[in-house]
Amino acid sequence: MVNEKTLLISKFLQVQGFNIIFCAADGVAGYTDQETIDDMFIYDSIKSIADPELHFSAGVGSTLQEAYVALLSAKSSGKRCLHKYSALN
Repeated sequence: MVNEKTLLISKFLQVQGFNIIFCAADGVAGYTDQETIDDMFIYDSIKSIADPELHFSAGVGSTLQEAYVALLSAKSSGKRCLHKYSALN
């Protein structure tokens, strides 16, 4: 079920214009060259794909490193949330 959900999330992100770097186990990583994205729309859509069986955290950044730091922040803040690197102090 976890693999099925991550695959559905990966496909959703591709439709939204993302290039997928990683999709396995319980994680999906991707990037887009779009100037602006609606982070909350993307995150809420991912939640609706995953719920009610799974809960996801997400990190957003300008680089893979920034996105990973934001993801770690989200996971360490109680999970099931979205953190943006640019908003971290």
